[in-house]
Amino acid sequence: MLAIRQRIDPKIIGYINIHNVNAVHRSADLGMRIGDERHRGQGFGKEALAMALNYCWNHLNLERVGLVVFRHNARAIAAYSACGFKKEGVLKRFLFVDGAWIDLVLMAAFRPVRKRARGTGPKQLDAIRLPPNDAAAAA
Repeated sequence: MLAIRQRIDPKIIGYINIHNVNAVHRSADLGMRIGDERHRGQGFGKEALAMALNYCWNHLNLERVGLVVFRHNARAIAAYSACGFKKEGVLKRFLFVDGAWIDLVLMAAFRPVRKRARGTGPKQLDAIRLPPNDAAAAA
């Protein structure tokens, strides 16, 4: 679990939880909450989410990070979309909260595809392969 706070104030205003990490499938789930309404809509969540995804890609070596969000939470869906999450589906009437059924939106982000450095394609690699005679000697 990672704390979210403003740079100028050590008080924690929210959290990001990276859970269900699966090393075999290189995936995890993520949850985020900004507690007080006055801290929402100021970009704290987006900044923290970008940092958490960077951690997932570069330190946990994940390929996929998924999450669920209430369908009516347009602000959260916009923040997730701005950070690269895409809608994958909807779980209709999934939760019963305060006397009403709530739909959940499934979203996921994937490790960014890195472009190959110029000149490192397959043709370049063929040039450094050993000739057939040297390959047998090397084995």
